[in-house]
Amino acid sequence: MLSPSPPASALADSALEFHELFPAKIHVFGEWKGNPKHPLAKGGFSTATNDRDEIERRCANPAATGYCVYPGDGLMVIDLDVGDGKDGRKELAKLAAAHGEKFPKTACVKSPRGNGSQHLYFWTPKGVVIPSSNGKIAPGIDVRGNDGAYWIAGPGSRTAKGEYKWERGPEHIIDAPEWLIEAAIAARPRVRERSKPKALPQCVTWDYPPNIERFTAWLKNEAKPSIEGQGGNDTLAATGAMGSSYALHEETTIQLMAEHWNERCEPPWDDDDLEYHGGSGYRSADHAGNMAARDNSTMFKPYLATEKGEPVNDPDARYHELVRHFEGVLAASGGRERRAIRFGDILPLSERPGASWAIDKWLPRNATNALFGESEAFKTYVTLNMLLCVATGTSWGAYKGFEGYRVDGPRDVILFSGEGYDDVLDRIDAAIEGGGFNRELVKKHLIVVSDVYTLNRADGLAGMADEIETLDARPAIIAVDTYNLALEGNEDGSEEAKRALRGLRALATMYDAAGLVLHHPGWGDKKRPRGSSAFRANSDVMILCERVPGAANIASLTQYKNRFADPTRYRAALVGKPVDLGVYDDAGNMISNLAFSPMDPSAVPSADDNGDDAGLLRIGRANLYAEGLEQALLAADKPKLGALAAARALRTWLKAKGEEAPSVQTNFGPRASSRWLKAFGSRS
Repeated sequence: MLSPSPPASALADSALEFHELFPAKIHVFGEWKGNPKHPLAKGGFSTATNDRDEIERRCANPAATGYCVYPGDGLMVIDLDVGDGKDGRKELAKLAAAHGEKFPKTACVKSPRGNGSQHLYFWTPKGVVIPSSNGKIAPGIDVRGNDGAYWIAGPGSRTAKGEYKWERGPEHIIDAPEWLIEAAIAARPRVRERSKPKALPQCVTWDYPPNIERFTAWLKNEAKPSIEGQGGNDTLAATGAMGSSYALHEETTIQLMAEHWNERCEPPWDDDDLEYHGGSGYRSADHAGNMAARDNSTMFKPYLATEKGEPVNDPDARYHELVRHFEGVLAASGGRERRAIRFGDILPLSERPGASWAIDKWLPRNATNALFGESEAFKTYVTLNMLLCVATGTSWGAYKGFEGYRVDGPRDVILFSGEGYDDVLDRIDAAIEGGGFNRELVKKHLIVVSDVYTLNRADGLAGMADEIETLDARPAIIAVDTYNLALEGNEDGSEEAKRALRGLRALATMYDAAGLVLHHPGWGDKKRPRGSSAFRANSDVMILCERVPGAANIASLTQYKNRFADPTRYRAALVGKPVDLGVYDDAGNMISNLAFSPMDPSAVPSADDNGDDAGLLRIGRANLYAEGLEQALLAADKPKLGALAAARALRTWLKAKGEEAPSVQTNFGPRASSRWLKAFGSRS
């Protein structure tokens, strides 16, 4: 059920009034996929602000239903929960009576739950840190202090159950009783002592397998489960902090908690809360390794690691070994290669191993594959679709009537992205949402490195191998976006191209993976990759990625070379549809991205189709026309329609919607209509 949005001016007035009265940072939330308090700005609650103009701008978002506040210095909020066997009001009254006082009468916000739950506001001494806690003072009493750990909904906010309203106005706020401040400070969450020193030796690797095993065993056998009403939030945070003490990444810690601990909790945490509160606990652990693990620039270069006394796995020693290996590879590629072999020494045909594939007939393993096309041809989207299919074990290129190409998965896949994290991560989120990929498998198997390494240098190839081995990955695909960023020297130079492509092949062979490099076409001939002909000569598979002219986000893929299969037999096409990501940009617009899914490549007309250039796809309405064809079938109540009848029905449907409807004779010839009916599941 969607939360009713208050008028933008009313919400802004409430938030700005709060901003004037109290020291606090504010974040605006709204309804999203069942979460009534979903943060609407990219970056989540971490982007809370005390900037007045920014607060007003965020409140103007049409999806905004409320705001949350992080109390600042001098402010404390006591959240009294009533229900599920708890009564925070009675517990606070008992606590006050124990100190010879009555229930404190202060500024109070009434919760819309209608069960007596309240938020009590108090002034606290400046400079005194009030820690946040849940149920530590007593069941049903949560503290929202000025440590920035937790937030609380502000007055004027709405959820599906109603509005948070002042029951006793802000003018009634009082100083917090001394006994309440002492109780809040005494309830500070405590994380058990760690045997490891705070300053970790930078000599071994994060996510060291023996540590993963030990942390998993601790979660299963020793970790205290989180129980609602018994400090559950604090237990969750403390459990997350323990992952840090085992020198595990935050992502690894949360995943292991979800798999081996969460089911013992009462009730189990949902994914968002597990990640948010467990991650907060993880980041609270105080040692030097956390900062490196959290910093985006080193997220995939974590050379910190295990506890004192573990066998040292020195990444530098392995790195230098890798450099020497690739120096030999590149030296061989620049010299005379002898390939002579007697026919009698060749295995019989029946005993020769065939090609092995990461994606059947498209990406062979132990090989160098090139995907090239112009800018805005959706090369990165296509690559991500391939990677996610392999990561989740999903057939690639499947559409109705075609089961797709087999993949070697679920397996690790890795993308070295020259475009950095942000845009790529947005595209991945959109692909998961719009493509129906299993998010847990993607989290487990997809690796993104926010940079590219030099393919034609030994230290660059060694750096890529070191990234892979640091994460203990076994990738089925190693993708590099893009070639020109990964090449040192002139891309027109044949020697540099040869070294780069053979270097990538050697790297792929080391891990039994498919190497994939993205590249641009020539300046004149768009059907050939740019640069030296040595690039083409040393590519095992070459795939041209084209954006269909005038079409609605359709990428057409054509094999121009394939050493292991007949390239003329294999075509593919993917169509992109916008997907909302649930957060908003600085202008208050919902951030969205494209999710690509396969379609019948025969539905993509070629230039020699005699009139089809002006057909359905080429006038840029692929999704609209597909919907029209489906509606035509429903209206006719028939399993199939003839080509001309389908075209006329579609034209009538378009006109009824007020859309431009091209003439039947010009744009809906039998070939085009037949092809489209076939693509969307009907027959002419």
